[in-house]
Amino acid sequence: MAKEERFALEIKNSNMCRGNGVAYYGLTVGESRPTRAFLSFENGRELSLTVSELGDFDDCRWGVSAPLLSAPHAISLECESDLVRKDIAPLSLKWFSRWNYRTNGDFCERLRQMDGQEGADFGSVVVVVNESLVEGDNLLVRGSLVTVSESEPQMAARLLDHRGNDLLCEVVIEHPRKSSVDGYPSISRWRAGFSVRVPLSSCDSILCAQDTSREDIGGFFVFDEEYLSHAVSCYQALICSAYDDPRYEEWLFKHRASLSALDIQRGVSFDSEPKISIIVPLYKTPLDFFRQMVESVLSQTYSNYELVLVNASPEEKELFSEIDRVRQSDTRILVVALESNRGIAENTLAGIDASSGDFIAFLDHDDFLEPNALFEYVSAVNARPDTDLLYCDEDKYEDGKFVNPCFKPDYNLDMLRSYNYICHFLMVRRSILDQCEKTSALYDGAQDYDIVLKVCERARYVNHVSKVLYHWRISAHSTAGGVQEKPYADAAGLRALEDHLERQSISALVKTTENAGIYSIAYDLRERPLVTIVIPNKDQIDLLNACIRSIEERSAYDHYEILIIENNSADQNTFAYYDSLQGEHDKVRVETWDGEFNFSNIVNFGVSQARGDYYLLLNNDTEVLTDDFLENMLGLCMRSDVGAVGACLYFPDGSIQHAGMGVYGIGAQHINRNLPRGSVGCFRSVETTQDFSAVTGACMMTKRSVFKELGGFDSSFAVAYNDVDYCLRAREKGYLVVYAAQAKLVHYESVSRGFDLDDPEKSRRLMREEARFRDRWSEYYQYGDPYVNDNLDQFSCHYRLP
Repeated sequence: MAKEERFALEIKNSNMCRGNGVAYYGLTVGESRPTRAFLSFENGRELSLTVSELGDFDDCRWGVSAPLLSAPHAISLECESDLVRKDIAPLSLKWFSRWNYRTNGDFCERLRQMDGQEGADFGSVVVVVNESLVEGDNLLVRGSLVTVSESEPQMAARLLDHRGNDLLCEVVIEHPRKSSVDGYPSISRWRAGFSVRVPLSSCDSILCAQDTSREDIGGFFVFDEEYLSHAVSCYQALICSAYDDPRYEEWLFKHRASLSALDIQRGVSFDSEPKISIIVPLYKTPLDFFRQMVESVLSQTYSNYELVLVNASPEEKELFSEIDRVRQSDTRILVVALESNRGIAENTLAGIDASSGDFIAFLDHDDFLEPNALFEYVSAVNARPDTDLLYCDEDKYEDGKFVNPCFKPDYNLDMLRSYNYICHFLMVRRSILDQCEKTSALYDGAQDYDIVLKVCERARYVNHVSKVLYHWRISAHSTAGGVQEKPYADAAGLRALEDHLERQSISALVKTTENAGIYSIAYDLRERPLVTIVIPNKDQIDLLNACIRSIEERSAYDHYEILIIENNSADQNTFAYYDSLQGEHDKVRVETWDGEFNFSNIVNFGVSQARGDYYLLLNNDTEVLTDDFLENMLGLCMRSDVGAVGACLYFPDGSIQHAGMGVYGIGAQHINRNLPRGSVGCFRSVETTQDFSAVTGACMMTKRSVFKELGGFDSSFAVAYNDVDYCLRAREKGYLVVYAAQAKLVHYESVSRGFDLDDPEKSRRLMREEARFRDRWSEYYQYGDPYVNDNLDQFSCHYRLP
């Protein structure tokens, strides 16, 4: 009897509560800690639970947390020879929890403190969910398994349904990384990253984690209906680009010029007031479209313009009559009457020939302008008198609504060579246009692309006016609904791009892509220079071996050497691997860096040992996915105007890790980070080769000459921001930094170095380097990134509205 009084276990209804997918139980027990706790499913399967010490709190010294499930289950406890089981009815638990929060809230809060300790109780494995991304019918979950242990843990995890059955969902677990625990110098915290795809259709899925080197020590995380719904909602809000945002029309009405602002503009005098000729080719234009277009021009607050209407459909009597009416209403309207339709390019030329403006602007017959469009352009010309081409942001107009805004970057040469992102509202200086060969019927459907490319070849300054001033109507008469509606326009654009490259003496093969209006360029490697692939490495030979094997197996370009920079490895197996590697592969060399870890210094040392004229800086935790990754990067890097080239990097789970970088808002941001597998990004930015302010040093190609000119990486950035700083210094010297969309690799981010924030000293170093970076490149924080439109959320990497 005495033994029963000492060791009897009990879970009272008054000692239960729940929240965030977890049920919490206080245990009424004697002095001894329960030796085992587990959850029993109806089918007989068991899930081990961790017992935590609560301290002296009423009559409960111990507590246990368990998955909160919708199906009936039981909690079982052992203490020496005693075993007690309590059947849990989910509905009853719900009501007891509500009552206990009201009557004994302090105790419930103490129970809930068992969670979130990240293994600080020296035993349990804590599941920390960092990111949840929607991917089709699944929720792609990434996080960490954390425990505190003297020795390296053996992490394992599996996904169960609410009845304890295994779900066929692989849990990918990284190798554990060690960091220190404050106050316990002999004890280490271990963190292993994980990712898993949780079916959105599942009910109460349970991620169960365990250190298999120790018995019955595990943790869990429950993906219940509430969590899944919240995660989906948050993710959709996170990645909802401005292009798809239903709030856009509300945003436009708030940001367009007010009536009072328009009145003020009408009274403004500029130092330079150039005449603007607006060319509008007309062909079977619907009358209501025509009237709205003309009214948008006549409403302009800047008055020194002429509207040149080129009528190529004289048989349309009603249109002819309406054209004549508006011509008589304003002396600034000039009509060019053609006997027949000559095609859009020739019709446009007829308008240009008849015009007399200092600038030529192009307006489609079914589109319309904001009333301040010309005023903003003339303001921009006065601010930058060397402006030879202007364009603005635009949107589409469908069924009486403004939708699908296109918030463009400042002049982006490589994006322009991928597709005509400039498009509307195009205005060019006449003196520059007169120097260019005239467009022709060969470019019908892409005549504006041909003109843009020709003018940009000669322009002193291309000026982007970052305001939505042009509305592109979605109708059967335009390409706003998609270039696929007019396939001849895609072919004409290809010809325009090919001719542009030929004029620039660039030898390359231009191809259409599966996305109409978007092109890919394969630059001719007329020379085949040696590329030195510089890979810093410390131990981690499995990662390094996979990286090197992927280069050898998948690289079609074979004129390269692999230079491994050994950095203080401690595992003797690493050096044996180096020996075997160099013995088997004549392309591989190993050089040793003897100093303390400083990534910039290691890179600079590696480059000093390189034999190639081009360097590919590559992390040891990457694997090549595309056979032509070197050709893609090298073709771009061999251009004289390019200083650095980056690649498209994926997380091991297939989501986007890097597709170019911007420097704005909170700092250097990976554009499109965490978009799910298969995503193309806003404006197909993941798939589009383009210029950015920076690319990641995890996979960056640069020239020997540029590296020398810049003095290499800055050693004051020992770990962070060194790659971004290098790119910004290259841009400062006038070089482009290009993202090569078709060069694709997997990047096991931070596997080899670990998380800086786990270690207090690393965290302080990161903050120092961030402060130094912000001070050096303060203009990016003050004025924004030229490749990220300033109308967008400056704290998002997903082209969102603020």
